[in-house]
Amino acid sequence: MIPILLVLAGVALLGMGWILLRSLGSAGRVGRILAATPVVPVSRALAFAESGSARYVAVAGRIDAEEEFEDEHHRPLVFRRTRLETKAGKDWTAIEDVRQSAPFEI
Repeated sequence: MIPILLVLAGVALLGMGWILLRSLGSAGRVGRILAATPVVPVSRALAFAESGSARYVAVAGRIDAEEEFEDEHHRPLVFRRTRLETKAGKDWTAIEDVRQSAPFEI
């Protein structure tokens, strides 16, 4: 009797996990892509870009800018995007989308 209850509990937990993953929608897909993204040096990322290869990569290395451009915690940036959205029901609507950048070299 106990093994049957364990099997049923396992099946129920698997079902709840599947429902939870489905409820995440595209956010779950983005999370899986980011978790599996390989970290490459700047030179390899440039080689991917020049070859036209469409890949998701995280770049490890330095990017230098002549102008100082910092965030609110005084960390150096070369690009910042600030987006203000409102939620109406289940949909989000962008009210403001500000993009700031500084000229930089890799």
